[in-house]
Amino acid sequence: CHDAYSAGQGVEHDDMNVLCMGSRIVGESLAEALVRSFLSATFAFLHLPNQITEAIAKLELSPLGVLAILAALYIVLGMFIDGTSMTVMTVPIAVPMIIQAGYDPIWFGVFLVIMIELSALTPPVGLNLYILQGLTSEGLGRTVRSALPFFLLLCIGTLLLVMFPAIALWLPSKL
Repeated sequence: CHDAYSAGQGVEHDDMNVLCMGSRIVGESLAEALVRSFLSATFAFLHLPNQITEAIAKLELSPLGVLAILAALYIVLGMFIDGTSMTVMTVPIAVPMIIQAGYDPIWFGVFLVIMIELSALTPPVGLNLYILQGLTSEGLGRTVRSALPFFLLLCIGTLLLVMFPAIALWLPSKL
């Protein structure tokens, strides 16, 4: 990027590299956001997340089964749509299901945030992966392998949260 502009234009070589890298990252992020918005609109138009969560409710699973299915659903949805869209499309149906299973809504909010962060690390649309890839100029495969330990740590944190719900409920109970 810098070769076309660095010769005799009065801009330092490093400054131009920073500008080029920044504009490339912004452009990639905007393109990715456009794709996510299109997929979100398509899924919303088809009522796909609603149909999936309603189908889960009809399965009459155990409380842990409901959580496992919802966790898998959020990770899969995160491969195609962003966290805000996932939340808006699924929470109206998932929260009553969670309450019926005996979970606290505040606890579910924490669980949902972790699930959204997990989904941001899943290809092909994981937003955090694209940001890391843009910052490091590495290939997507290497970026995914490098992010895997953090994905696994979030999975362990989720398991701890499920096993010990007081982790998420202790502070709110003190208010």
